[in-house]
Amino acid sequence: MEGIQKLSKRLRVQLSGLLSVFCHKDYTLLFIGQLVSNLGNTFNSLALAWLVKILTSSTLLMGLVLAVEAGTAVLAGLIAGAVVDRSNKRLILIVSDAGRAVIVALFVLLYSARLLRPWLIVLFAALMGIGTAMFSPARQSVMTRTVESSELSSANSFAMVSRQVSMVFGPALAGVSVSYWGIAPSFWIDSASYAVSIASISLMQPQPFMRSQPADLTSGTKLSFLKEIGEGFSTMIRHRLLKWVFFLAIVGNFLFGPVPVLLPFYVERLSSHGAAALGYIEGAMGLGMLLSAIFTGLLGSRLRKGIITLAGVWGMGLSMLLAALSTDLWTALAAFWLFGWFNMWVTISMFTIVSQETPPTMQGRVFSILLTTLGAALPVSQVMSGALGRYLSIPQIYVVVSVLFLALAACASSLRSVREVR
Repeated sequence: MEGIQKLSKRLRVQLSGLLSVFCHKDYTLLFIGQLVSNLGNTFNSLALAWLVKILTSSTLLMGLVLAVEAGTAVLAGLIAGAVVDRSNKRLILIVSDAGRAVIVALFVLLYSARLLRPWLIVLFAALMGIGTAMFSPARQSVMTRTVESSELSSANSFAMVSRQVSMVFGPALAGVSVSYWGIAPSFWIDSASYAVSIASISLMQPQPFMRSQPADLTSGTKLSFLKEIGEGFSTMIRHRLLKWVFFLAIVGNFLFGPVPVLLPFYVERLSSHGAAALGYIEGAMGLGMLLSAIFTGLLGSRLRKGIITLAGVWGMGLSMLLAALSTDLWTALAAFWLFGWFNMWVTISMFTIVSQETPPTMQGRVFSILLTTLGAALPVSQVMSGALGRYLSIPQIYVVVSVLFLALAACASSLRSVREVR
């Protein structure tokens, strides 16, 4: 009985430590705004996909829309980092959200008036990509200023929790909305979610998020955009730890590419349930990511970030090997649950390390470079894996992915700077 009481007390202490980030008003406001906005984005994504289907039935246009949104986000990402560092970050968040809210509202008005054309859908995707490219590094930079350095792991964990919650519940709610009320209300819900985000950001204290005023310390002159972007790269390359973290993140994201691309074909050999089996596996991976985010937030501040990162990469390699060798749906569900769990370990730890190691005046540019390179690596990998599927079976490709993950883990484990980072 006494042992149970001690365990209960220890859990309460750990839970209070995990929730301490919500003692900071600004972080709580940012979290609430992003939780609502992320849910709204799932309504947008599902409604847009359904809209393309019913208007054109074109898989080519669907691919083009997704590619344009991702491509513009990548192209705008590098410039966005320099803009964020020289601007009021809170204002950047508000303007990005307001711009996307107006774009979505205009888009649904054109749809309701039957004036929507394919080129307008592509333009809409491009503008939304630019808005996301501006918002993402500013959000990450602002978040690091809302909590203590010792709370960064919990802060990043809850940020991931909000995204995973939206991915678990958002698509189902969006599907019901489109089925019963049509496409237009889903877009209006997304537009309204941006308004909630704007309101929460507006209530945050403005002073800590003013522009960083990047300048040449020797001459005091303001740097050009190109020079500022170059300094972001320089900060990353010269830092003994950041360069390896970026390397791990980019290679890891590249290796992740074949997983979602080949998954619909993978389930065919395991189950006769078709799309339902695909949903089960995606749900298992999402649930693993959600639970892992909560767990990492609970214990992440007590563990070395380097050890968590390395364990996560090893775990992704081994779980992918289990997926490749699976011959039934239940084993595959376990494999992808584990893959999602370890994927979140790596993601949260890496973002926390970058937050800790990057000077405040450089965070916009560094996070922008990280997000941009991650965004560029994934579609390249997906195209390559799709082509590779013509020559190798899906399990063979997953075995290759597993071996490469394990090789990456072995390489990273040999780096003392990664192993010892706290």
